[in-house]
Amino acid sequence: MIMDERELLLKARQAYYFGTPIMTDAQYDALEERLRAKNPDDPILKMVGAPVPKDSLLKRARHRIHMGSQEKVTSFGELEKWHRNRNPAENVFHASYKADGSSVSIYYEGGRFEQAITRGDGFEGEDISATAALFKGVPLLLPEPISVGVRCEAVLFVEDWRRVDPEMRTNPRNVASGILGRLDGKGARHITALAFDLTPLGGEAEAGFEEPLTESGKMDLLVRLGFVLPVWERCIGLEEVGIFFEQTREKREREELPYWIDGIVVKYDELRVQRELGVVDNRPKGQVAWKFEAQTRESVIERVEWQVGNTGAVTPVAHVRPVRIGGTTVTRASLANVENIRALGATLGARVMVAKAGDIIPAIVEVLEACPDTPIIPPSKCPVCEMPLENRKNVDGSDSAVLYCVNGDCPARTLGALKRFCKSRDILGLGDSVLSALVEEEVVLRIPDLYELEPWKIENLIINREKGVRLGRKRAEMICREIREKGKRMSLAEFLGSFGIRGLGVRRAELMIEANPELRELERWFDGSLLKEEFAARAGVPNLGVILHDALKEKERTIRDTLVHVEIIPWDVREVGKRESGGKVFCITGSLPSGRKKKDYAAPLAARGHVLVDEVTEGVDFLVVADPSAPESAKTKKAKKLGIPLITEEELQKYLGGVPGELPLW
Repeated sequence: MIMDERELLLKARQAYYFGTPIMTDAQYDALEERLRAKNPDDPILKMVGAPVPKDSLLKRARHRIHMGSQEKVTSFGELEKWHRNRNPAENVFHASYKADGSSVSIYYEGGRFEQAITRGDGFEGEDISATAALFKGVPLLLPEPISVGVRCEAVLFVEDWRRVDPEMRTNPRNVASGILGRLDGKGARHITALAFDLTPLGGEAEAGFEEPLTESGKMDLLVRLGFVLPVWERCIGLEEVGIFFEQTREKREREELPYWIDGIVVKYDELRVQRELGVVDNRPKGQVAWKFEAQTRESVIERVEWQVGNTGAVTPVAHVRPVRIGGTTVTRASLANVENIRALGATLGARVMVAKAGDIIPAIVEVLEACPDTPIIPPSKCPVCEMPLENRKNVDGSDSAVLYCVNGDCPARTLGALKRFCKSRDILGLGDSVLSALVEEEVVLRIPDLYELEPWKIENLIINREKGVRLGRKRAEMICREIREKGKRMSLAEFLGSFGIRGLGVRRAELMIEANPELRELERWFDGSLLKEEFAARAGVPNLGVILHDALKEKERTIRDTLVHVEIIPWDVREVGKRESGGKVFCITGSLPSGRKKKDYAAPLAARGHVLVDEVTEGVDFLVVADPSAPESAKTKKAKKLGIPLITEEELQKYLGGVPGELPLW
């Protein structure tokens, strides 16, 4: 079935806010414009955000103040038209950077941080209070005892993006969105909340609270309350707004901005004017988003390559005639998926517009002239292993727009799975070039093969054929040591979450085990229990049971063969303490001041009969608090409640007697 613009926009909107985007911003905007040309009154064009998906792991929460969106313009002429149609007598504007992040509302009662909710559909979002409390720029106690809702954009500054994603393979908005969706707060301290709006709860200013008269005054108030703001200016006349926009665009093109933005927001500075203009279709008439036009150039599709990922997803990438965009030569551009190809009308030999607008991978956003005689035909077989491809069902029962290779032994899937496993276990030295060489030489064909590696087997492996570079003895020894130290002992959730199983990451596995103790036994994951609605519901995945069962069965042989080499840490850490002679149980909260990762302590502790766990329970003996001066995390609060002693990383190292990796016996 071919999707129309309407269906594809709905899927794209849901994926953008709650998953992995299936198209670029430029592709989405082009698709929206096509729908607007057909039906300018379509309700989809008036939607704000997207409803929280049924399988969300986060608790839903209602907004106290509706979170709307903004109208868009893409040129100075359109901005002038917006102004003429609103209030041409007004001449003072507030212009600010439009950060490319995730919208969040933070609520304060009597000056105390109470709750943080993602935008969702503007009425209901996901409760991320525990995570947002760790953000930079989020005061937990305001200097004034007021009850207000503060609207923020949660972003990753470029310097923090590099820390979280050193190879910068996924754009910072998607990385930040992934952090917001976690329950364990991992990565939250790298997020910055940029505040841009403040509203008294109940709609009226309370005693002692003097509401600002202007947008600029509101910014001064937010700073006084301790918030971090996006860059902004007060502009006299539209000409100054235009200058601010051009200066901002030039800085963006020179990559001089501290965080990614996709335009500027223009508002009438007088709040009275904004109130008088009101709101239509959930969009305030007194403000508008002036978005950057995508950096586009015309090119031609020469051929299409179908790439296979570790989950088996087969996605199309167009090889285009080389073209310069934004200072780089583009030869490849994303086509997203089969439905997007059909919606665009893309063909081989077509003249197309290629965009590079804030996305890591350039994308084809428009077809200027197609070639009807040379359609792009989706493959029926995997381009790597030649096994038949399938269309899988989404959680809502609809057909996925993505084709899948379901052959668990497909070499492309193998390489992707190996990359995923090594990254999840933080195994150093096994980068893309080394793993590719290991697979190409058939030294490693599955994850279990990693455990069979010996230095003498791989020291002469050629990892760069053009330069004749070999792996070398020292690096081979380091890789084997890393696998032994970081891949030998893990919890069941960590183990299952390392295989890139569709829909099953480490955190979801942990939550399922907590919700349904029967899943502490590995066999229950494979015996068909997840196919039973009642069992899946008890595990907290009523809509995912069948999908998870099929994905697990697909990788069962690899999982069981890997299990031979791995010791699974029992779920009940109290039993660990009894089993190990004098063993202690440790948990760590926060980013460690030494720069080490929590996993760096797992092997040294395990070697001495001790255990490092992810969650605070009654069986934990010590909680290592990375920053005692930081606001208390959920783990810290729980540890205090349970009477668990708190120690610092320095105290842990003194207790161990040295540096991780070189520890004497206790």
